[in-house]
Amino acid sequence: MAQAETASRHPGTALYVAPDGNDSNNGTKGRPLRTLEGARDAIRKLKARRGLPPKGVTVYLREGTYERSASFTLDQQDSGTAKAPIVYRSYPGETARLTGGRQLDHDSFTAVTDDAVLRRIVDEPARGKVRQVDLAALGITDYGQLSRHGYWKANDVSLVPPMELYVAGQGMTLARWPNGGTVQMGQIVDAGPTVKDPDLQNRGGTFGYTHDRPRHWTQAEDIWLDGIFGHSWEWSYNKIASIDTQAKRITLRYGEMSGLMKTWYPDFHFAENLLEELDAPGEYYIDRKKGVLYLVPNAAFRGKQGDVTVTMLKEPMIRTANASHVSFRELVMEYGRSLPAVILGGSDVTIERSDIQNFADGGVYINSAGRYVYDGIPDKSKGRNHAVVSSTIRHVGGVGVVLNGGDDKTLAPGRNRVENSHIHDFAYYHKAYNPGVMFDGVGNQARGNEIHDAPHPGIIVHGNDHLIEYNDIYDICQTFQDLGAIYMNAGMTPHERGTVIRRNYFHHIGEGRAGVEGVYPDNLTMGLTIDENVFYRMGNDAIKSGSGDRIKARNNIFVDTHVPYDNYEMWMGDQPGNTVDKHYMPAWKKLFEENNGFVGTPYARKYPELLTFFEENHYYPAKNFFENNLVWNPELKRGPGVNEHGARDVKNLLNYAGNWVADQNPGFVDWKAGDFSLTADAEVFKRIPGFKAVPFGRIGTQGKVGLPHGPGEIELTGLHLPDDELTVPLGRTVSFPAEPVPWNATNRAVTYTSGDTSIATVDGSGSITALAPGKTTVSVVANADPKLTDTVTVTVSEGDGVMHRTDFESGGNGWPVDSNRSIVDDGTGNHWYRLVKGANGLLDRTFTDYALTYRLKTPAQVPDGAVLLMYDRQGPTPGGYVRYRHTASGPTWTLYDSQWRTLRQVVLPAERGLRPDTVHNLRMVVRGPSISVHVDDELVIEGENPTHNPSGKVGFYTDGFTRLDFDDVTFSLVRTP
Repeated sequence: MAQAETASRHPGTALYVAPDGNDSNNGTKGRPLRTLEGARDAIRKLKARRGLPPKGVTVYLREGTYERSASFTLDQQDSGTAKAPIVYRSYPGETARLTGGRQLDHDSFTAVTDDAVLRRIVDEPARGKVRQVDLAALGITDYGQLSRHGYWKANDVSLVPPMELYVAGQGMTLARWPNGGTVQMGQIVDAGPTVKDPDLQNRGGTFGYTHDRPRHWTQAEDIWLDGIFGHSWEWSYNKIASIDTQAKRITLRYGEMSGLMKTWYPDFHFAENLLEELDAPGEYYIDRKKGVLYLVPNAAFRGKQGDVTVTMLKEPMIRTANASHVSFRELVMEYGRSLPAVILGGSDVTIERSDIQNFADGGVYINSAGRYVYDGIPDKSKGRNHAVVSSTIRHVGGVGVVLNGGDDKTLAPGRNRVENSHIHDFAYYHKAYNPGVMFDGVGNQARGNEIHDAPHPGIIVHGNDHLIEYNDIYDICQTFQDLGAIYMNAGMTPHERGTVIRRNYFHHIGEGRAGVEGVYPDNLTMGLTIDENVFYRMGNDAIKSGSGDRIKARNNIFVDTHVPYDNYEMWMGDQPGNTVDKHYMPAWKKLFEENNGFVGTPYARKYPELLTFFEENHYYPAKNFFENNLVWNPELKRGPGVNEHGARDVKNLLNYAGNWVADQNPGFVDWKAGDFSLTADAEVFKRIPGFKAVPFGRIGTQGKVGLPHGPGEIELTGLHLPDDELTVPLGRTVSFPAEPVPWNATNRAVTYTSGDTSIATVDGSGSITALAPGKTTVSVVANADPKLTDTVTVTVSEGDGVMHRTDFESGGNGWPVDSNRSIVDDGTGNHWYRLVKGANGLLDRTFTDYALTYRLKTPAQVPDGAVLLMYDRQGPTPGGYVRYRHTASGPTWTLYDSQWRTLRQVVLPAERGLRPDTVHNLRMVVRGPSISVHVDDELVIEGENPTHNPSGKVGFYTDGFTRLDFDDVTFSLVRTP
């Protein structure tokens, strides 16, 4: 029986646990226990013998690492009370680390000597850099399996995530291609089954590819593709079943939810788990048959900075079931294949001032036993008052925090909450619909958090009466589209309403990414309050209402937002076959019939409008309010269709009052510095009587978050490019980012520069583009410390001479895309770049001498006067123009200088004009002032342009044609014969 230690300096009774303790000890400071289970069992014995001490029990974990091979479980018998809680915490000033990982010695990694392995690695220079460790020889034999997962029923056959590798706390990258960016499917050969088909999990579709990389993968047996193969929200992790390298076709192992398809948002994917693609620092591969892990060392590994860890724990690290009044404080929980904590039932279980990181399945799940399904959380545990407080949750593979609970029969609130916490870099494994905070149930809260850096949404809401306030949300939906910072999809369940979103700061969301919104109640979601929020730099809609009703947006601030409020009309209308009657009305009638119209229920008392639900006009919802809102666009232009109230409202159904679309600073303290507090005499108070100042300083986390004694800032000590030399074929772009050391330094911003931008350029992410044959340098310097720098010598080889090529199978690749400049499928799976309505397309690249070739498809009619223009440079220093003008008597080719002075004109016979419904091959060669144009290998015009600007951007303009389609647009070196 453990003897507990009691002293006035401890709250209640104290027990001690230490890495060098022993569970046969009595748990005193001098004779500590070894494990959490030892402390738990000691408390059980203490309670059985004497009852729970009046002030509860505190278990102090001394400094060190505690390896977990199974869940630490607590149940009802392990509960405290409100006045006598049970607390598990680090000893003051020390850090106890609960880890589900196994550390590896740097020195256990050796050079690879197996020629068969080395020959499989495509990049020859990388072969000498790869290191290996024999996990099996170290007694590590459970590596897990890569498995199918993704949107909706893709999860039905998923397994616990597999082993992952970390160096100094940073997740390494499973060997992949391409290293940066993605590729697209080519022609779809077989769309495969959909979610409606019984063989969804038994076979997949087949698509073609245009690159030739898979020819190197013939020995690989477990290749997985990560990306979008259909709708932009249907993210998928799908295995390759087979590759036909002759036909250039890939067949997938599993079906996609909508089948393989091309939609208005481009598809994309990359391949991973390939020994062949070990070439970038931090990439690794596990040979599961041999039990060997291969790694391309990164800078931290080479410098032996930080631990090398593989994840082992396959269960939640902490699991409580019906326990109450238990706290976990000031702990580090890290490295697991599953979750850090699952809290079910009971009440008042809290995680406070802790650091949670590197768990593949997700974060803290309250009243949810595991990964949720896409229409809500099936677990209806009614635990209440659980909380995550003042903690950091970083690099978890799924949802950061699940807040379920409350009673969906009585509408009694759960009051489970996450507050004053920093949640970021989540959903790296389960990438779609896995937000920072997932709501379900009734009456739960997210307050004062900072949520950012994720592939999909920041918050998803199911259920009723939740409170979302004082949160700072930014940089989300970085990978996928058609979602928002906060997303709701409750049109089928209109009794789910009552959530309040207030006093949050949404910023830098959706910039340059179509379909990414701020607050997005989608698909007829109803009954939402959006008050006193600040929206800044919103690239699309700050608020987008998907044809729902009873949405109130009041006293919000919109600064430099594209569309402040979009009353989206797509699902509106009462025409035959309308969306409401076809898709929603049957579900609504069934719901109301099953609940007797909600008569006499708490729902009717809380939302009396449900009693007259079918009397309201859901075809043209007219009970939405946009009132007392401030709109100001000092730098960004508002989008088309935004009215004088600051809303896009095509059907004119919104109720407006008191909005001000300002043409002057409405009174912010320092908006350019990101301070949207209002001065006491701000103009907005005059323009909008009763306008409430948003307490901007209270938004986001307050004070120290995470371990109280953890480092406030982490100093950057090194900066390393991947190599000293780099050869890039002409026209190619390679990702070559510098690695900061440590990787999580507080100020790790850097600046890249090229020594000669005519040879190679480098962007802010470290991607280097080869523009002309030659040699230059690319340097990187730390913004915080100019002494930290590194340089690579870049050689641009001629390669195939192609400087830039776009086949439009992988998006625009620099060519602008909008309604008049679009990428279209010709019905065979091939894509073209279409110009209509007098549009012009300009490639944002500069060239000197070049040979431009492309395929041009004409429409069914080529009318007289129709014009195709090829031009060099746009703006104040144009280079010149080549114009084709169609006439029945004979087509005309004209060469103009930069001032539109005719330099040469050729009138051809009528039969040499552009023919209707024909694909022509065009070639324009520019060498200094000399210009020539060929059509279908016949010269049509040549001449001299003395005003030619030798650094021009090249584009096309069309007029008079209903459309012109372009494909295989290629800029090549002009080679000397």
